[in-house]
Amino acid sequence: MRNFRGELLAALAVISAATGTALAQGPDNPNPSQPIINDPTQPSTNDPANPTNTDVTPAPVQAQTAPAPTTVIVSPPPPAPIITYERQPGTMDSMKRVGFSLSFGGGVADFTDQSMRDSTGTGGTWAVRAALGTKTPFGVEASYIGSAQTINALGLDQNSMLVSNGLQGALRLNAVVGAPITPFVFGGVAWNRYNLANTTQNTSAISDSDNLLEVPVGLGIGGSWKGLGYDLRGELRFATREDLVPALSAGRDNGSHADMHRWGVNATLGYGF
Repeated sequence: MRNFRGELLAALAVISAATGTALAQGPDNPNPSQPIINDPTQPSTNDPANPTNTDVTPAPVQAQTAPAPTTVIVSPPPPAPIITYERQPGTMDSMKRVGFSLSFGGGVADFTDQSMRDSTGTGGTWAVRAALGTKTPFGVEASYIGSAQTINALGLDQNSMLVSNGLQGALRLNAVVGAPITPFVFGGVAWNRYNLANTTQNTSAISDSDNLLEVPVGLGIGGSWKGLGYDLRGELRFATREDLVPALSAGRDNGSHADMHRWGVNATLGYGF
C-alpha cells in the first residue's frame, strides 16, 4: 500500500513539472523572467532563407504642383469728383449791382439877386463828387464844391475875387434803373464859406467872409459805361443867414443883406460802374 502511494505522488510531481514547462513556453507568459521557447511548428521570423523586412514603408507623398498663375485685373480708380466753388459775392460785386461813380469837373454859376449880380461877375465852379446808387431807384452823394468869381466894390482892390469852398450831401432819385444814361433829381444840404481873395485891404461895406447854409436842388443825367462815370446837372442853391453884401434901396443901405441864392450848371467825369 505504501508503495502505491509513493508511485502516485511521483506521477503527480511529473505531471506538475510538465504542466509548468508548457505554460512557460506559451506566448502569454505572465512571468517575463522565464525564457520563451519558440514553437518548432511555427516558422522562424529570422530565417535567412526567407528574410522578412520589418521596416514600414511610408505611403508615397504626392508631389505638389505649383498653383497656376492668377491674372489680377486692376480696375482704374473712379475719377475724382469735380469740385466746383461758388464764388461768393463780395463788396465790389455788390457795388457793381448798385452802381458807383467817383468824378470831378466844373461849370458856371451866378447869383439870382440883382444886388449880388451888380457886385460880382459870373463865376466858375468845381466839384469832386462820389455817388453810390446810380443803378438803383435811390442813391446818395457826397461832394466837395467850390467857386471863384470877380467882385467889385468901392474900397476893394481891382483884382479882388470872391471864393467859396464847401461840403455837400444829397439824396437822388433815379428815373431809370440800370440804363447807361439815367435821368435823376436830387436834393440835399451844404455848408459853404465865402472869402475875399486878392485884397490887401477892405474899406468897403462888403464883409471879408461869410458862412452859409445852402439847400441845393436840381436835376441831371448820369451813368457809367466801360468804367467811365459821367454826370451833367443844373441846380439852384437856396442860401440862408447871408451877411456878406448889404442890400441897397435907392442906392442906400437899408440894414439888411443881399440874398445869395445861386443857379449853376456843372458836369463831372471820372470812374464809374
